[in-house]
Amino acid sequence: MRFYNFFNYKLEDKFAWAPDHLSVELEFMHFLCYLEASDAANALSYQLAQADFSARHLVRWVPGLANSVANTSPDSIYYRAIDSIEKFLVADYAWQSGTIVTEDKTTQAEADD
Repeated sequence: MRFYNFFNYKLEDKFAWAPDHLSVELEFMHFLCYLEASDAANALSYQLAQADFSARHLVRWVPGLANSVANTSPDSIYYRAIDSIEKFLVADYAWQSGTIVTEDKTTQAEADD
């Protein structure tokens, strides 16, 4: 909720009960992308927020969910969906971390090493 509050992202009442729902987290990432595109002067702030949110939330728990679904229902549509989402999120996080350039001209990925 701190991420949501910091960026003034308001959940509708019907979604407020599930701030960690995957669809809500993905929508928040979309919201950060929108802010980045709308505010060039603060683009770095939104890029860093996206990478941080991905690392703390999406990339942290979605691979485990994909693994659990693979173990219980490997031939299901749910596995195919979450497997694709997981692959996208991991690739997107790697891309984000490699393209964010801070003031000292290092990428986020270099700073994390």
